[in-house]
Amino acid sequence: MKGAGPGRCAEVPVSYARHRGQSDQNPLADDTSSVNRRVFAPPPFIAGVLLAVSVAGCGGGSGGGQEDRDKAIAAAKFIYAGKARQDLSAGPCLSEGIPGLSDWAVDIAHDPRRPVDDQPANQCQSFRSGETHHFVELTPGGQLIRAQ
Repeated sequence: MKGAGPGRCAEVPVSYARHRGQSDQNPLADDTSSVNRRVFAPPPFIAGVLLAVSVAGCGGGSGGGQEDRDKAIAAAKFIYAGKARQDLSAGPCLSEGIPGLSDWAVDIAHDPRRPVDDQPANQCQSFRSGETHHFVELTPGGQLIRAQ
């Protein structure tokens, strides 16, 4: 479509009058044949992000099963992607809880891990307080270290 591209709208002419065999030349007709409709197509990255969120939001459980673990990892990478431009070298907690997986937190740790990463002060508050019981740990570069 002309002018279509990631994040852009494409104008698509819609002619109902011609489809019904009527003339769209009648100015008194109640059809919208000359109205251009805009179709929104999100950029591929946004579409992937929306998919990750919907996958993460389907579980809703607080368990630590393999399915929840996989969803938590996908959600953690999504959360990371939204914050990747920030300096993550200090190992911040990215999320105290994952939407749809409220028993999981997302944390950044050194690569390779250092003893300082095991200190409670350097872990997500929700994990330290027992509000969450599982976590996904990523490197400052977004690679999975562990999920448990």
